[in-house]
Amino acid sequence: LRRIARQAHRQVLRVDRDTHQLLALAQRLWRDSGGLFDPSLPARGGARLDALRLLPAQRVRARAPLQLDLGGIAKGHAVDRAVAALRAKGCRSGVVNAGGDLRHFGPGWQPVRVRLPHAPTMAPVLFELRDAAAATSADTYRRPGQGLLDRRMRRQRSYGGSVTVVAPTCALADALTKIVALRP
Repeated sequence: LRRIARQAHRQVLRVDRDTHQLLALAQRLWRDSGGLFDPSLPARGGARLDALRLLPAQRVRARAPLQLDLGGIAKGHAVDRAVAALRAKGCRSGVVNAGGDLRHFGPGWQPVRVRLPHAPTMAPVLFELRDAAAATSADTYRRPGQGLLDRRMRRQRSYGGSVTVVAPTCALADALTKIVALRP
C-alpha cells in the first residue's frame, strides 16, 4: 500500500495477487455502498478510491496520489487466507477465529457467540454457521469519540451497539459490518 501511495500515480505497478484481489473487493464495496466503505485517506492529501485502476496481470495505476488503509477488511482477509492455507494442507474442516472475525469450513455446524453490547461479559450463542464466515464490529470497547470513520462526513461516528454479518468470506463479512454500522 505504501508503494501504491508513492508510485502508482507515476507508473504502473505490479502487486501481489492477494493485494490485487483485496483491492478489487474494496472497490466493489466502495461502489456498491455509495462510498460508505472507503479505504482511501483523502484527509492526508490523497485521492478517492475511484482514482485507482486495477489492470490485468496484477497491475495497478492511479490517476493521482492515493493513500489506502485496508484495516476495515484486512483481519477478515487474514482469516480467509488461513482457511485457504489449511485447506491446501489437506484439512477438510475447521474454524479460524480471529476475535470477532471467524470462518467455518467443512461439514457440521459451528456455534457463534457474540458479546452483548449492553452486557459485554455475556456472549450467548446467537446462531450456527456452516461453510461461511461471520464478523462482528462493536462500539463496546472503543473510547469516546473513536467510532467508525465515516469518510463521507469526515468524522468519527459511534453506532451505539454491535453489528454481526454472515457472508461467504470473512473479508466480505468484515467489510459489511462497517457498512451496516454506518447505515443500519
